[in-house]
Amino acid sequence: MLTQPSLGYRIRRYRDDFTPRKRGHRDEIIVLTAFLRHPIWNKALSSISAPDFAAYRDERLRVVKLATIKRQLATVQNGRA
Repeated sequence: MLTQPSLGYRIRRYRDDFTPRKRGHRDEIIVLTAFLRHPIWNKALSSISAPDFAAYRDERLRVVKLATIKRQLATVQNGRA
């Protein structure tokens, strides 16, 4: 049985292989690196659920505004990572 890579694995690959070629890459690298500090990104892609994202959002709302979270999650939501 093959194990599915974590979301963090995919984010790291995207950050390292594709982001450097983009305009505005510095900001995106900072956002993606910050994502990787949270335990949600260590879960297998198939096991991440809506409540996981809600918990992440609620935790981040203690530190940043909702608009910031939306902007940061856009990278993941749009399938770019």
